[in-house]
Amino acid sequence: QSIAVLAVKAGLPRWLVDVRHEATHGTLPSQETLILAVKALFEFLAENYWEKQAKALLNSQISRESCKTLLQKCQSFSKEGKV
Repeated sequence: QSIAVLAVKAGLPRWLVDVRHEATHGTLPSQETLILAVKALFEFLAENYWEKQAKALLNSQISRESCKTLLQKCQSFSKEGKV
């Protein structure tokens, strides 16, 4: 599949694909266009990857803390002879 098809499937705006294509196979776009493209790509990555990863890591940390608390309670019961 072409880069354009894959990028659109991933949710990237078509104009970013066009900027990449022009920079690779044509003439380098203007600095203003490249800056806009970089900002758009960072926004895309933040929304589609970085924020999701941060949430997953946070949830995983909460899960670890919950497990740690549960284990401590189990150890406490075991020491008291309740288990």
